[in-house]
Amino acid sequence: MNHMDVVKRIDTIIVNSSNEAINEQLLNDDTDLVSDLMFDSISIISLVIELEKEFDFEFCDDYLRLEYLRQYSWIVEFIEKEVIGCETREQTD
Repeated sequence: MNHMDVVKRIDTIIVNSSNEAINEQLLNDDTDLVSDLMFDSISIISLVIELEKEFDFEFCDDYLRLEYLRQYSWIVEFIEKEVIGCETREQTD
């Protein structure tokens, strides 16, 4: 799985977890899900559940913190490194 595959899957989950209609083109490394996309606590919980289902893992309690989960870049990096176990940004396929 390459970086773009991971990002596409995460983007779809974020769009589907939001209470607001959002365009995937708004998602970038600087996106704050709470202040930029108006995610509330229910949206964050939905996001966590869907990420766990999609990538077949469970967040440990240490990572279930808003300061992490609100950051798009942290989510992508976490999934790539901790869940998939590779740094997909370096792959070109």
